[in-house]
Amino acid sequence: MWNHRIFSKKINDRVYYGLKEAFYEDSGEVHSWTEDTMTGWYSSVDEMINTHKLMYEDTKKYADIVLDEDELEKQFGTPPEGKDPPPGTDEF
Repeated sequence: MWNHRIFSKKINDRVYYGLKEAFYEDSGEVHSWTEDTMTGWYSSVDEMINTHKLMYEDTKKYADIVLDEDELEKQFGTPPEGKDPPPGTDEF
């Protein structure tokens, strides 16, 4: 079984929150989870929930207008790769 769960992580004496997939044993114990968050790190659970609400609303609003990443890269170049660090930090 798996589900989406809120994870916390202390970075530079600050706690951040992120949404990850958690995987469970039959006993209900967590045995693994995704390395990266689904949508980044947030300074509070409320900030994360509000951002996800906005993401949901934007997804519904623009469901018929899908951006073609290949075409955008032809126009503007490839965006930098890598993980986005939590707010207020340069790296993990």
